[in-house]
Amino acid sequence: MAAKRKREENSTTLTNESKQEGEGGTLFVSNLPYTATSVDLQTLFSDIAPVRSAFVVLDKETGKSKGVGYVSFAIREDAKLAIEHIEKNGFVLDKRNLRVEYADRKSDANDSLTPSKPKHPRQPLNRSKISDPLAIRTVSVSGLPVGIDSKVLWKKFRKCNGAEKILQWPLKTESDEEDKTRAEILFSTPATAQEAISHLHAHIFKGSLMSLVLKKRLDTLVKSGNAPSKASRLIVRNLPWNTTEDDLRRLFLPHGPIYSITIPVSPPREEGEQPRAKGFGFVWMLNKQDAEKAIGNTDGTTLGPKNGDSNAKGKERIIAVDWALSKEKWNAEKPKIEEVDGSEGGSDEGEEDNSHDTGSDDDDEGSSESHNSNSEDEGDGELSNRDESDASHDKPQLPAPETGNTLFIRNLPFTATEDELRILFRTFGSLRYARITLDPATGRSRGTGFVCFWNKEDADKVIEKADLLKMETNGDQTAAPEKKNPFKLASILTPDPSSSLAQSLVLHGRTLDITRAVTREEAGRLREEGEKARQKQDKRNLYLMREGVIFPNTPAADTLTPIEVEKRVNSFNTRRQLVRSNPSLYISKTRLSVRQIPSFATERTLKRLALYAIRVFEDEVKNGTREGLSADELKEDEDIKKLKRKKGERPTAVRQAKIVRILEKVDPITGKGRSKGYGFLEMISHQDALRVIRWANNNPTVEPLMRDWWQEELKDILKKEEDVESKSEEQQTKINRIKNRLAELKEEGLKKSQRTLIIEFSIENIQVVRRRGERETTIRREPKAEDVRSEKDLETRPTKKRRVSVTESTIEQKAAAKPINSVGSIIECKFECTTARASFNQLKMSNAFQERRIVIIGGGIIGCTTAYYLTRHPGFSKTDIHITLLEASTIAAGASGKAGGLVAKWAYPRELSLISFSEHERLANLHDGANRWGWRKVACGQWEGRTREKITDDDSKKSLHGRVQAHNLDLPTDLDWIDEGLTHAYEPMASFGDTAQVHPYDFTKSMIALAQTSAPERVEVIQGAKAMSIEKKQLLDNEAERVTGVVYAISDSHTVHIPADVVILAAGPWSPELHRGLPVTAIRAHSIVIEPSAMISPHVLFTSIRDDSGDESTPEIYPRPHNRVYACGPGDEEPLPELAANVKISPDAISKLRKLVGDISRPLREGKVEIEQACYLPLGGPIIGSVENVQGLVIATGHTCWGICNAPATGKAVADLVVGGSLGKTWKLAKLEPRHFMGS
Repeated sequence: MAAKRKREENSTTLTNESKQEGEGGTLFVSNLPYTATSVDLQTLFSDIAPVRSAFVVLDKETGKSKGVGYVSFAIREDAKLAIEHIEKNGFVLDKRNLRVEYADRKSDANDSLTPSKPKHPRQPLNRSKISDPLAIRTVSVSGLPVGIDSKVLWKKFRKCNGAEKILQWPLKTESDEEDKTRAEILFSTPATAQEAISHLHAHIFKGSLMSLVLKKRLDTLVKSGNAPSKASRLIVRNLPWNTTEDDLRRLFLPHGPIYSITIPVSPPREEGEQPRAKGFGFVWMLNKQDAEKAIGNTDGTTLGPKNGDSNAKGKERIIAVDWALSKEKWNAEKPKIEEVDGSEGGSDEGEEDNSHDTGSDDDDEGSSESHNSNSEDEGDGELSNRDESDASHDKPQLPAPETGNTLFIRNLPFTATEDELRILFRTFGSLRYARITLDPATGRSRGTGFVCFWNKEDADKVIEKADLLKMETNGDQTAAPEKKNPFKLASILTPDPSSSLAQSLVLHGRTLDITRAVTREEAGRLREEGEKARQKQDKRNLYLMREGVIFPNTPAADTLTPIEVEKRVNSFNTRRQLVRSNPSLYISKTRLSVRQIPSFATERTLKRLALYAIRVFEDEVKNGTREGLSADELKEDEDIKKLKRKKGERPTAVRQAKIVRILEKVDPITGKGRSKGYGFLEMISHQDALRVIRWANNNPTVEPLMRDWWQEELKDILKKEEDVESKSEEQQTKINRIKNRLAELKEEGLKKSQRTLIIEFSIENIQVVRRRGERETTIRREPKAEDVRSEKDLETRPTKKRRVSVTESTIEQKAAAKPINSVGSIIECKFECTTARASFNQLKMSNAFQERRIVIIGGGIIGCTTAYYLTRHPGFSKTDIHITLLEASTIAAGASGKAGGLVAKWAYPRELSLISFSEHERLANLHDGANRWGWRKVACGQWEGRTREKITDDDSKKSLHGRVQAHNLDLPTDLDWIDEGLTHAYEPMASFGDTAQVHPYDFTKSMIALAQTSAPERVEVIQGAKAMSIEKKQLLDNEAERVTGVVYAISDSHTVHIPADVVILAAGPWSPELHRGLPVTAIRAHSIVIEPSAMISPHVLFTSIRDDSGDESTPEIYPRPHNRVYACGPGDEEPLPELAANVKISPDAISKLRKLVGDISRPLREGKVEIEQACYLPLGGPIIGSVENVQGLVIATGHTCWGICNAPATGKAVADLVVGGSLGKTWKLAKLEPRHFMGS
């Protein structure tokens, strides 16, 4: 062994000496300006040292500079001095930084150390390719359809700017055959040729995907041979079996020109059998830059079957794209990868993560691995003249990791090689092998490796030195403290590579981290202990992020469609990014997020599912069919120990079951809003939450169970309704609906659903949770006030005269003694009540001002109806009150002019909708609303169906199946404009007469016009005035403030201040900009107005359309007078613009909406779209009332999509509050006051 090592060291010495001889006095200079000459080069370097010669390399064909050159010095030391000078100070010539390195020495035929390569005969240059003067403006086209001629080809390209002629078509191949899929087109200039490439590359021409590239570029890339460099070849793995070359061409062509595509196939096993693809392919791009771009954009994408291939549905695959290796390199690397992958494992003994894996992507934190390779060290035992017979000898048995001969190495540079690793550790003793672990997916280093010594004593010397390094860097950590310091973090310091102690363990400037390798079992145990220790330290519970997630290539993923897998992975990535972006977020240990809940499920059903999952989970654990919770997971949490049940409280595992609902769409059976398909489960303990998520997540048996439970609930409701002796018409209608619903559930139970529950641990905000806890504590401590009782309590509580306190009685008597005066109740008043929640009826009136000014911010429907009702209030004085309405854009520029205009008694909230519906009727009768703003009664129902698979010319003919289905579903006869064959269910939402509609833009404009007509000199409307701030003044006798005015801008540089005694904030989603703390958010909604091809009946539809993939969309359709149809779709969270006039539409959202409504209705599909628009809806309310401690500020905003419907009631209530001084007994708006939504 010693002799062998000596021969290798001598060989290394000779190699190094020969390398030094090559580094003579000649330097290679690159990045030269193309205008530089040989004289410039010699003059420039002569300032450093005497130059023997210098010249710039010229192109043989053009005679111009190639941007490189050579400088030869008299002695080697001068060349070395020049390189050091340039590396230190840089060298600039014509604003270009020169790059300098030693010139490569040409091979010497007499060199005995390096054998000369056999000389190949010189290949004759293809002058046509290299010196073609037209190549710079010639476009090479490939991928043309086969069945075209030159006329069709020229017709396609003559439209391009600068196209002159077809230079050559078809092109001839190397075998002198014609290739009709390729052509060359000549353009007038290189610029026009490049413009054509940018427009037509990857363009589909008669079903074929064309590829365009400049002929000059093509000739340059292949000038060294008949093909471009193999460095731009890519390998595509995990291809679907039916993938064709055209599929790969469509995927990769947008990223650059393609030279060739190859999909290997296996030979047929039997005669007559079709060859089968091997599941991978090769894509050869023209240059490496395009190949790099293709990897970044296509790796990890999904490649599936072609459209319409029903047999291949669900066979999509996520492909992996990487650089292709030559067959020789792959065969050389494959055994190494298999050896490393088959023997990795291990962990070091520390509880902390003491790995200094700087730059390494090794996933095994705090762990090392054993490398049970069966190959010997290639450097120590390999001779160049080894006989082939040696391969037949049995390889020696490697020592087990317990012997201590094998070491695990971290912090390896990614550029390090196994030879370098072997040379570094050879100084400690004889090596069996040295291996670097490779990532199986990429074939690249993972930053870790193994070395195995023949003698344990040599390995001990390495460990001893590594321990000394750690002690020098981190101090002596052998004596651990009795109690762990929670504020102490693991050290990330690494030993100084320049220190004398670390020099023998430094590779490429990195100090290696070395530990003993252990067995795979021990590595797993230590890894598990490390994970548990990190989980205990993880205060945000981020380790629960992966719980319930189904990743690709897992057994559970085989039971799902690729779309479902992608949905779950995307959710995981989104949640992970969300938690990373906000340190206030954490993963709850007891609250579960449940998605893809069936639309029929209720809170009772969801709670029942949780209890059932806990019970069945434990039964399966006892039967041995499921793995139970680990011992660490079964430890009872400290919070659960402290939790005490209240006296008489029934023990349960579920604290809360909640389903998020659409309050605007009420289910006529349950009286609750329609489910949005997701909800939450709050469990008492973390252990029960784990049981629920592990049993119910992606369990196909869950939906049938929930359907059976929902049927039981319906039967209970049906029994209660039928037990009533005298049934009203409404009760009988409800009974019929329940029976129909039961029949539908029975039919649906025969169909197998492909959608399963997605259950994850919920993300919580620590600040929101704390505020919620403080609010609950306050509510428990404080007595309940009369004005915050629930609506149910107010309706069921018997009328009883309330005892009036002395203070309140005195205030009311004083207020009644004075005459009713406009706005006086909220201007210049003193707080005489004992609480801080002083409402307007508790404030004293005063006549401090001759004229009182009311400013309304917002020219939408709320602001305009408020102005209308102010001018018509009995207390309004046309001499004392002045109303100013400020609108940043124009009247009804936002949602008030672009909404559907639905008016309903059953709308949300009922406190407003019932009064508002009556006011709508009164206003229409009083001001001819049928003609002025399109008031009319309409029918309204919920429609469920599916999208159309294919549109044919016979869609207008009603099929027998469609007529029978419509009859069975009791589809109204006036809905003849809906495709009955696509209908799954229909249900009326209310009796006729309980729903109406208006044209929102006309109604809003009419309201402000009527207000100005009633008081022409007292109502002023200023459009284009954006309110910037509400001015306030501190009151002297208390902590409250008083409104003094509003500042608005009429341009970027000009602002105006107007005084105000009362400010009514009705700016919709822009309201929080003027009063901080308002919990009003914005959502953008798109809508279209269609002129249908046939008459449409006045029947409003809330639709639920499900496509083939199971995704549900819920557009709403509102027929209008004069045969127009308004349709709106779901919203998105695009940021709110500064003005309503600046709202932008999404073409994709409009296109999707047109397709959805067109799929279910032929008149809408064939109709003309007149308007495409978008607006922002204010969410979070409605919020109506005065602001605590800000005298004179009234809020009226957040009405969601029911702004048009509830505007009259809101305007009337605000008028009573502002002018009348209080809300009458008819108003029950206490729970809508701002104090319930904000802090102050």
